[in-house]
Amino acid sequence: MRGFDESTKEILDWELEAIHTALINKEIDIHPHALKAARDENIPPRELLAAILVGRPSEKDLPNNPYQRFVGINFEHQTDDQRFIRVKVTWVGNYLVITAHTIRRPHE
Repeated sequence: MRGFDESTKEILDWELEAIHTALINKEIDIHPHALKAARDENIPPRELLAAILVGRPSEKDLPNNPYQRFVGINFEHQTDDQRFIRVKVTWVGNYLVITAHTIRRPHE
């Protein structure tokens, strides 16, 4: 099963397993906006993928949230150069898509 359980904000094991399976099967795409933002900050795409693979799942955004965020799961990760990134993943059909990320330098 792909997608997310939109009835709970809890991040479920099967959701993480589906995300990791998509990574292993290379069923993933990085949205052009996220890719450009990463390039602008000199963050290689592999760091975005690492955030999902070894980062910490931190929050799930559900439909109709008050912030108008994409539905998906956010992951947090510290990059090799000690910056912290937050990466959101969502499903589009059978593909996992990185839709956005934010960057925070240490002590911000």
